[in-house]
Amino acid sequence: MESISRFCQAAGCGRGAYYNSAVESKSKSMSTRLNLRSGALILGLLSLSYGSQQGARVGAPEDLTAMREQAEHGNARAQCNLGAIYDRDQNYAEAVRWYRKAAEQDYDIAQYLLGGMYEQGSGVTQDYAEAVRWWRKAAERGNAEALYNLGVMYATGRGVAQNYVRAYMWATLASRAGGKSQKAAASLCDVLATKMTPAQIAEAQRLASERKLKPAAGPPTE
Repeated sequence: MESISRFCQAAGCGRGAYYNSAVESKSKSMSTRLNLRSGALILGLLSLSYGSQQGARVGAPEDLTAMREQAEHGNARAQCNLGAIYDRDQNYAEAVRWYRKAAEQDYDIAQYLLGGMYEQGSGVTQDYAEAVRWWRKAAERGNAEALYNLGVMYATGRGVAQNYVRAYMWATLASRAGGKSQKAAASLCDVLATKMTPAQIAEAQRLASERKLKPAAGPPTE
């Protein structure tokens, strides 16, 4: 089983799509491996609603009250955003609880974030298979970062049996989906191609062309 960092270094992933210096101490350990959560992503989620368009400071008491009320009434985006606040404040158990509520409603951003919690072991026992499970759900909805992360997991055999054909397929889909992982996904395909036969590459491309994804709730960085 090859290391994730080795693959990503070869693919030129660098610090990862969501690296943010404000959360370096939290992100640095995983940023050369996968595109995961960060302060930039979390703040992007919070800017989606709750007075930010009117210039109110996101996180002000009136915003949090409105967010919690909507979250408790089952609004998936509010649940995801509330989870992001707990995540930002390093209350990972509560972050996981709210991410899960939104993820169980098929909200792909929450599924992607919950997968990151399992990959890192933040608020839950580290479980690569569970990370893959949630990233797969998000990927099936066209979440570009989850698509890329699945490619890396299949390439390195974390949480799934190592399979270059599947890795190439997911990376191809990620490169077509756009987003911040597009270049890294294309580079991952190039790295994988050096380890595959022409027949395997053709099979992966066929699988990618046949894969039908559902519409995503929105890109993680909106």
